Amino acid sequence: MELDWANVLSLGEQQRLAFARLLLVHPPYAILDEATSALDLENEEQLYQQVQATSTVFISVGRDRTPPIKCHNHAVTKVREPLLSILNYLLTKICESKS
Repeated sequence: MELDWANVLSLGEQQRLAFARLLLVHPPYAILDEATSALDLENEEQLYQQVQATSTVFISVGRDRTPPIKCHNHAVTKVREPLLSILNYLLTKICESKS
């Protein structure tokens, strides 16, 4: 029997599972889009602190939180238009490292 995890797990559980994968795989780069939108601030902060302790370079895109979480660099999280330039740079670096 095949299950649709979107119907089995809550959004918060899905987000925590995605972070678990990120922490197990240790990719060189990660783009996190609304990765913690269904989590409370305490869990969000703990997950981001765990990712920051790894060598993964990540960009977190999301809506402003009140209060803002301490582990975000707001110079990056508030980027809108320049985000495409950053993503292009990261993709270029990834391609260069594979050649």
